[in-house]
Amino acid sequence: MDKSRLCDYFIVVGAPSAPGSVLHPGEQDQEHLHPLDRSYRAELLHRYPLKDHRDCPIPPATPMFCFPSALHFVRAGGDIPVPRAHYFTATAGDADRLYGSVLVFYEPIEDGTAVELDRLYEQWLRTQRDSTPVLADRMTPVNSDSVAGVGIEHQHGGPVSFTSLPPTPLAGGTVGSAAGGAAANTANGAGPAVAAAAASALGPEVDTLPQTEDFTRVYVPKCICILSQHTFYLQFREFLTTLYRLALSGSLHSHATGSGLVSHDHGRPSVTDIHIPLERHISNFMRDVPLPPLGHVEVLYKLGMCNLYFKRAPPNRPMMFPPFPIRRIFEHMRAEHVELLLCCLLSEHKVLLVSRELSLLTMVSEIAFSLMYPFEWQHVFIPLLPRALVDILTAPMPYLIGTHIDFVKPKDLANALNSEVAIFDLDTDEVPVLNAYCVVTLAVLTYP
Repeated sequence: MDKSRLCDYFIVVGAPSAPGSVLHPGEQDQEHLHPLDRSYRAELLHRYPLKDHRDCPIPPATPMFCFPSALHFVRAGGDIPVPRAHYFTATAGDADRLYGSVLVFYEPIEDGTAVELDRLYEQWLRTQRDSTPVLADRMTPVNSDSVAGVGIEHQHGGPVSFTSLPPTPLAGGTVGSAAGGAAANTANGAGPAVAAAAASALGPEVDTLPQTEDFTRVYVPKCICILSQHTFYLQFREFLTTLYRLALSGSLHSHATGSGLVSHDHGRPSVTDIHIPLERHISNFMRDVPLPPLGHVEVLYKLGMCNLYFKRAPPNRPMMFPPFPIRRIFEHMRAEHVELLLCCLLSEHKVLLVSRELSLLTMVSEIAFSLMYPFEWQHVFIPLLPRALVDILTAPMPYLIGTHIDFVKPKDLANALNSEVAIFDLDTDEVPVLNAYCVVTLAVLTYP
């Protein structure tokens, strides 16, 4: 790889929004769920540069690492998550690594995605009707003479037979209305007895699912990400956060003034009030900011009120500028657990880090590598493992992997691996599963 670039790619990942786009499921067997309760596969929406570098293409699984648990839509009435950042590492075909810094945020749904949700909602309604038992199979008519030949108006319009009533209630919502069906039956002369029987068969609490749903009041997750061959996690995170703030302030500024310029001093625009397109900031950062040389020389980049400093350690002191401050690992792990983690890595065992905070996984992994110096980890390294790739945990070789705690069950995983893995819970600072050999090795290393 050509490591002379500060950044390799700037990408935008999210749900497809172009007209005619299709939402692909993030998991299997979700047809019975409401479209807003499903998970969807993230896709690469925009990128800079437009073509891959010959020596460093974008890994195909990058959208999966940007959204490890797939995409989940949020209704406008619910709690909209605040923007969050996390990091990941993707391994290229030649075993070189690309380090990703991600900022995830939510924004109102676009028209193309809303149209696709409408289509999925219509399919879901048909599935609910087809999978629900008909009323005739659950009810004994009071008077067969009064029931025979009676037509009932379906809520879509048009007469249907009595055995084709709207489906009965289901968990999470109902298709069909007991009250509406009974009223229509009474209007056609079936009598109040049939209406009462229909209401009794459908149940006392019945709500009708709407034939259409307003998906314009839905928020969709999207992320901006920087891929680089260098571990400037914190600097890239600050750049993405500042860029996001400029995007918000720019939109508010445009709505308030009606243009990108604000007139001052007898109509002449001030330089500080000129609205610079975000694409200009991105291209300037990707193309014009140089990679600092090894040593004490640093590169300063200013964006808005943010100052970003890039510097690399000299060759004779490679751990002089670690990706994260070393003290951060001791804020989440006791000293004896840090010692145990290093023991597991130095003895080349399987190590799994779990946490609900995605950014914590990469931070602890990188600091552990810094503490291992002058040794280097030569095995599998995936600080953030997506849900779809959890089967990798059963691999027979040593690894250091981090993942969300909801993606795995530590006890079940330990049984499947015959206790060959050491699991560190970073949220509670506990070690629920530990390889027995690691305990013996630690005892030998710490023997006075």
